[in-house]
Amino acid sequence: LKQLSIKNVVGNPLVRRDLRRLVAVDDQGQPIKGETITLDCFNSILILADDIAIENGAEMQSSDSQSLVTLLFIQDIQKRLFEKNQVLQGTNKRSKKPMTQEDINPYKKLCNPISEILDTRT
Repeated sequence: LKQLSIKNVVGNPLVRRDLRRLVAVDDQGQPIKGETITLDCFNSILILADDIAIENGAEMQSSDSQSLVTLLFIQDIQKRLFEKNQVLQGTNKRSKKPMTQEDINPYKKLCNPISEILDTRT
């Protein structure tokens, strides 16, 4: 766990604008200078269900729906960032083919986000 880094980010996971660029905040909620990242930079993404909403009377299906919407938003944003990088990088000079993810960064692949589902019937 020496290489594990956890940062607090404030925003609504159901709003694309809040997911496009994540800015770490300190304990008072103020942005930390230079602590900005996009979703294509993560090695793993785990989307946790909102247990507090369940404790306050929300249904599990509602929490699961929010988790799945967030998962779909993240996958779409990752795909768009990859396509943007493709355009910026241009074509592979040797083969004249469009750039692949491995051409842009052969050591970094987009992670597949994982979403927690609470309802066992889902």
